[in-house]
Amino acid sequence: MNIIGYMLLTNSWMVWVIGVLAVALNLLAPFVEEPWLEAHYGEFYRDYMRRVPRYIGRKSKDIV
Repeated sequence: MNIIGYMLLTNSWMVWVIGVLAVALNLLAPFVEEPWLEAHYGEFYRDYMRRVPRYIGRKSKDIV
């Protein structure tokens, strides 16, 4: 994540405070968005969630 790299590069406590908040928001955002997307798109989004990982990596080997 670029945010963490910038935090390490600047070594400033102000950047660390904002950086930690930014990382937390980026980690929590899917939990707020996913219920709305599931309600709006239904089965298409549930199928997408089964095939695609939330953050990084590969969820399943049988991706079509």
